[in-house]
Amino acid sequence: WVSPYLYDEEPVRIVANQAQRESTVGDFVRTILSDLTYYGTRLPRLPVSIERETKVKMLQAEKMEDRAQRHLKDSRTMEYLRCLGNRVRALYEDEQNPITWYEAVVDRVITTD
Repeated sequence: WVSPYLYDEEPVRIVANQAQRESTVGDFVRTILSDLTYYGTRLPRLPVSIERETKVKMLQAEKMEDRAQRHLKDSRTMEYLRCLGNRVRALYEDEQNPITWYEAVVDRVITTD
């Protein structure tokens, strides 16, 4: 699914008019998935079931992003989450299981810096 791109901060400039400001990949993806028009062009409607599923996934992604941003601002929380062996609650989903909260243990920490 497109979730890795929903909050991608990579700058992008879509040139539909000269006054268009720079945006991010995440803004672009969220706009395409939620709006019915794109710079005056009417986009085809998704089937209702797909549209509902997309809206649910976008809301879930928004909640996860908000939670992640809150965690990043709280140094005590981040210190706890970086410590191997600590118990946490984590979201998980795969093709057979819908997204839900599970009890988990931190067994590795992957950082981007």
